[in-house]
Amino acid sequence: MAILGQAALGFWTDIVPEAEEDFNRWYVEQHFPERLAVPGFLRGRRYLSARGAPKYFTLYETEGAQVLRSPVYMERLNNPTEWTRRVLPNMRNAIRNAFRLLHSAGSAGGRASVALRIDPAADREEELRRRYQGEILAELTRIPGVLSATLYEAEPVATGVITEERKLVGAVGTAPPFLCFCELEDPDVVDHSAWRTLLGPNGPARKGIAGEVTENAYRLMHSLSHSVSR
Repeated sequence: MAILGQAALGFWTDIVPEAEEDFNRWYVEQHFPERLAVPGFLRGRRYLSARGAPKYFTLYETEGAQVLRSPVYMERLNNPTEWTRRVLPNMRNAIRNAFRLLHSAGSAGGRASVALRIDPAADREEELRRRYQGEILAELTRIPGVLSATLYEAEPVATGVITEERKLVGAVGTAPPFLCFCELEDPDVVDHSAWRTLLGPNGPARKGIAGEVTENAYRLMHSLSHSVSR
């Protein structure tokens, strides 16, 4: 199964070059195990940019949006470790959003992904939901190399609290209301003519329903599930 749970937390960031090695070690050795030990966190996947910025993207899948405001999770966010305190101030261009799952098509996971951050056209939110759930996600999975396609919608209440970790990062941006997360065999899938036809400015995935769409292709770096983290 490609997608776990009914909600997700997406986090995009760059990191200052002199702190990058420490940042990557922290993610694997401490941060992922710490997060996946929180009840309701099911899996964390971390990606490195193949195209677009920010350079790093992490997707945490959770049982539901309530996990992201649970007392256990809040306790972790408000009591960062010394390593966390060292790493977080070196992040740049951070974006953080909680999302609820709307619909998913396909069932296979991949070693690459595309994160489409989608701003709906004015007053077209409902039409965007309807078309993606009814046809666009299925059309995406018919493109060679696209293994699954999932639509999430922002759940701002779940990430609106200013915690100690948030203070350490500093300025944190907010992603657009919709995230279309596609799992791929390879990032070069986005060069396929069918992809460009579907997601081009005049394609059915954008024309009349979407304003700005930010497309980032990534390669999977690391994955950890709840069962492994115990």
